[in-house]
Amino acid sequence: MIVTNSLTANSEQSNVAAIQTKITLYPNPVVDKFYITLAAPPDKVTIRIININGAVISTNEYNVAGKNKLEINASQLQRGIYMVELQTEQGKQTLRFIKS
Repeated sequence: MIVTNSLTANSEQSNVAAIQTKITLYPNPVVDKFYITLAAPPDKVTIRIININGAVISTNEYNVAGKNKLEINASQLQRGIYMVELQTEQGKQTLRFIKS
């Protein structure tokens, strides 16, 4: 299963202009690692993994200039449902995944 979301935020220069970034997380369910692809990669992205109870498990910042795919290690996570929160210059997006 592939989870795809769109991240939309208003531009500060124009309320009409919108920046849209297609974000994909796969595979889902996750075994040991998963990948996040960004259609229009920003310079930096902060990724937080949050468990179903709302506790932040990890926070990492990545310099992704010129890259559109991130590999995230999930081997240390216990089985369950998690959220991955991506924060970029364009805004914030949350995706859900299952660790099997």
